[in-house]
Amino acid sequence: MKLIAGISTLIALAAATPSGRTGAPITPVWMKSLLSWPHPNTGPYYYTLTETAIPNAGSIAWNACAGVGGMFGEPFCPDSAATAEEVYSNLLAEHFMPLSVAAGEFQFEEVDRIHNFALGARAQVYSSGPTVIPSTIDHTTLTLADASANDVYKCGTNQFGGKSIFQWNEFAAPPPTGPGWTDATAPDTKGCLNLGGHQGYNETWAPMTMKNMPCTSSMYLICRSMEPSGTTHSGAVTVVKKDMNTVNVEIVKAAFNAAYNSEFVTPAPVTVAPISLDGGEGPAKSGGNQMKIIIAAVVIIVVVIGAFVALKK
Repeated sequence: MKLIAGISTLIALAAATPSGRTGAPITPVWMKSLLSWPHPNTGPYYYTLTETAIPNAGSIAWNACAGVGGMFGEPFCPDSAATAEEVYSNLLAEHFMPLSVAAGEFQFEEVDRIHNFALGARAQVYSSGPTVIPSTIDHTTLTLADASANDVYKCGTNQFGGKSIFQWNEFAAPPPTGPGWTDATAPDTKGCLNLGGHQGYNETWAPMTMKNMPCTSSMYLICRSMEPSGTTHSGAVTVVKKDMNTVNVEIVKAAFNAAYNSEFVTPAPVTVAPISLDGGEGPAKSGGNQMKIIIAAVVIIVVVIGAFVALKK
């Protein structure tokens, strides 16, 4: 009876259709940026993702990344569109497009693996800025730290209650410009920001701008830190380090074209000749060739088990 039950389980598992998205947590990798401004003492920064999509990602970004990267862990506030493109693309490809990374080019079966990633900057009232957030934030003439009524986006607040001194520092020379915003305006109910939401393709792929979203959105969060070692993510992840590269950028650029370009032509599926188990006589009966292959495999297993039992005797 145990043998029969085991065979039934085998058939059920073999015939099941796998889900495109399991929702399982990812295993984060730390990736070294070649474009973001390095720390003056420790060198290039490394970037990673949270293990899961986090509820209220925009609101709790700083606490979440402190848990990920320790004392020096911060959520990402991109200083330019080029850095935003590099960091976002490499993290997306590395964590969600393994087939494409292995092939060195985009594989269409991963077109539904695109995610938006939350950032560490958001609209907020701050002591050195506007005392109120406009009901409609105007991005058309806004630049970071321009002291205008719309200058409400700050990279913070950190664990000390202030703005980051390493990102979006208006006293830096030259000061960061940020990647810009996807939309000309945004309501104050969407004061948090993400990368990936711009949905650009071909000529609109770049610049990779920041998309407004409600701060209550659930999303993976980009965190960064000085070169990590040992374990991170509150001790749950053993550090694996990789360099960012331009191939991953091209993979994600192609994925966006496939996902968002209405004129994209879906590649024709690769046709594999069916394997006939009835000598080619007539059409496949109920269950098709796949089930026949499964049954044949089960029969082989039963024969092997029978032979093993006989030898035991």
